[in-house]
Amino acid sequence: LSMGWDGRSMFRLCCVVGLLLVVRFRGVVAGQGTWTTLPIHGERPGGRYATSVALSSDNNKMVVFGGKGVNDAPRHDLWEYDFDTATFQERGDDAPDAQFFASAASDGESLYLFGGKRGVASGHEGLGLHYTSDLWMFHQGLWTRLSGGDVHPTGREGSCMVFIRDDTLLVFGGQHVGEEKLSDTWQFDISSQTWRQLGLGGPQPDPRAGHSCAALKGHLVVWGGKTTGPTRGGDVDDCWAFDTETEEWNQVNQGEDRPSARYAHGAAAVGDDTMFLYGGLLKHRSDELWKFSFMNATDGTWERIERQATWPPAMSHTSLVSTPSELFFFGGMNEHQDYTNDFWRFDLSARSWTNLTTACGPVDDDGDCTHTPLTPTLRYGHVTAMAGSRVYVAGGMNGLGYREDVWSWASASWERVWSSQYKPTERFDHRAVVVGNDMYIFGGVALRSTYSLVVNDLWKLDMDRGVWTQLERYDLYPMKPAVRPENRQSHGFINVKDKMYVVYGNVLYEDFTGQCPPQPDCPPNKKDVWQYDLENNQWLQLSPQGDLPQGRSKHTATTVQGNIFMYGGISYVQGYYNEMLDELWELRVDSCAWNRRRTLQPRPHARMDHASTSWADVLFVLGGCKQYIERDFWKCQKEDLLNDLWAYSLSRETWTLVPIITASLPEPRHDHSLVTRGNSLILYGGRSYDTDGNSVHFDDAWELDVTPSLCLYITSRAVCQSVWPAESWEDLLRDIQCPNHKSSLSNFNIALLVFNALLLVALILVIAFLIRPAWMRRMRDSSWLSTRRNSGDDIEMTGIESRDDVRLVSGGKTRSA
Repeated sequence: LSMGWDGRSMFRLCCVVGLLLVVRFRGVVAGQGTWTTLPIHGERPGGRYATSVALSSDNNKMVVFGGKGVNDAPRHDLWEYDFDTATFQERGDDAPDAQFFASAASDGESLYLFGGKRGVASGHEGLGLHYTSDLWMFHQGLWTRLSGGDVHPTGREGSCMVFIRDDTLLVFGGQHVGEEKLSDTWQFDISSQTWRQLGLGGPQPDPRAGHSCAALKGHLVVWGGKTTGPTRGGDVDDCWAFDTETEEWNQVNQGEDRPSARYAHGAAAVGDDTMFLYGGLLKHRSDELWKFSFMNATDGTWERIERQATWPPAMSHTSLVSTPSELFFFGGMNEHQDYTNDFWRFDLSARSWTNLTTACGPVDDDGDCTHTPLTPTLRYGHVTAMAGSRVYVAGGMNGLGYREDVWSWASASWERVWSSQYKPTERFDHRAVVVGNDMYIFGGVALRSTYSLVVNDLWKLDMDRGVWTQLERYDLYPMKPAVRPENRQSHGFINVKDKMYVVYGNVLYEDFTGQCPPQPDCPPNKKDVWQYDLENNQWLQLSPQGDLPQGRSKHTATTVQGNIFMYGGISYVQGYYNEMLDELWELRVDSCAWNRRRTLQPRPHARMDHASTSWADVLFVLGGCKQYIERDFWKCQKEDLLNDLWAYSLSRETWTLVPIITASLPEPRHDHSLVTRGNSLILYGGRSYDTDGNSVHFDDAWELDVTPSLCLYITSRAVCQSVWPAESWEDLLRDIQCPNHKSSLSNFNIALLVFNALLLVALILVIAFLIRPAWMRRMRDSSWLSTRRNSGDDIEMTGIESRDDVRLVSGGKTRSA
């Protein structure tokens, strides 16, 4: 109108602008990303942030460990998400409770544990105490509960169990509630996982507990035990044999020269016709070693092994295991009624004992111990079994309470192979990487009994078995390696070519203020890089060349095409955390040199506590916090949180803001996790705030597919064609609504520039009309007056200098204009 245009002209202009907008964003719509919420059925881990997330090697499962949860409490639970079933399952808790006086057997590969008095692993004896009839199998570091069905033995302690032919376990006797002794015989079929009671007819042994048994010549041979009440006097020395073919009991004639009545002794079979017996409780504790030769269901003979100069102490509540050439026993209660962790080996051919308790383990060049040996704690009432060439010790009790750990011994050293407590302590702000199907975590802020502490421990999780292993066990050895990273949090931790790297980070934990405490290592932000060699199990500090990035924390470090890319974070200057960073640095692994990637606008806003991952040659950066609360760099305000997704292409050397359909955007957040699963990005967890500034923890999971059209939008066509096979590329492009998709990408960009220029001109015209500056109004008025005069109307002007009041007189009527 200001230019003399009528309504039809303005309508045409709007049509042109709309058409240009459609053409301009036609290709962008095809390249939009869409976040979709991953379904989660059933139980879930609960909201948390500053956690670690990893994918299994087959990309079918996602593992979540630790972080801060309810009431901002650090956690160390382990959860596994199955993408096929869309369910979370907590790992690591399916195991027997701490137990005492259970019975054990082995088939040569697995350890079987039955019954016992169970409780909570605690310093308070008897906490949660109960008798159980559970049967568990321990195989390759993993516990499995065997069902057994509705028919099964009653809960008990002090029974005995053996493995016998055809995958069968036999259990006899024990003690139930009120010290009621039992004399029932049960068979468990491992393949069908069913129980069946045997030997219901004919003569049977008296009810008993604390006896011993062995599998000899197809028989279950039982000896000794305690038959009555809580006081001594009911101890027996009889021997019985259960024939597994006829399912009948027979009492065995032992002769006059035999062990005296006792219970709580150890016994083990050697071969198919021999049983050895050690120790036990009589009126006193015994150190005797006896050999029993089983001839048939009714006859057998005993031989007492002569005592030598080197001999174990008297012991009860221990257990004995064997190989074809050796006997072993571990722990028990000595004559002073002290719990022990004595470990002895008996050579059957030399008939001599060797004390393995003081075995040194690793030695230096002079043969001296390099550190304190790693051994199981003092205990009694535990179980011991042989599986292959390893001695296994499980459970028991000592002055600290009931034990639930499992240890194995081989080649002169102990290894703790399972414990519900043997896993990383509760922690947050740690970092994780995946190598093969193992997840490694390093550092973080760990919970101690009354305080939190930044740590530098390194743990490995076997994601198949759910078993943790601590590498470089600094908590167990008094001599700690001098070369290793300092304790740290908010660091970078990545894997490149089967080596792991720790990049920068923070070495202090501060609850409320970002002010640097007065100590020599201030500032706490580090600017070092460490490499961990998995093969040699050792750390190496690197000395990168070139200009060094300034110290920082709360950044991300990501592997992209074999090099390490560090982005963002917060620096520490003059005693305060006061500079948010938007720099992108590349650490070239082969040359060990830093290189700053300088990029023009557009690029991401400076941020911290964001998440990043890589796909093809693209670095993705998602969300985070663009401004921390003054003097409290742990928190942000809700309005400073981000949910934008940026992509940096190595081939283009440019940042691109990924267009997202608004309706599918995850809420802004920080301290979340982002991983790559095939051609998808997976977002999990994070933190936001309510209107009062209180933390809100997310427990949602989101997925974004990197489609061919989105790929073309963020990186080069050559990269996209390397991801999708060349023979299907033309078919894929038919679904991408970009002009002249068969032309080169450079021609496509030129076309976009032309459209952008035309769109800009049209928009300028529209804006000019809306603003209408003074010169345009004067042009409008002149045009209007000229038009009216030409039409013959009378013009009346009054107070033009002060009011610009113009009146039009036409047909005797006057109106303002």
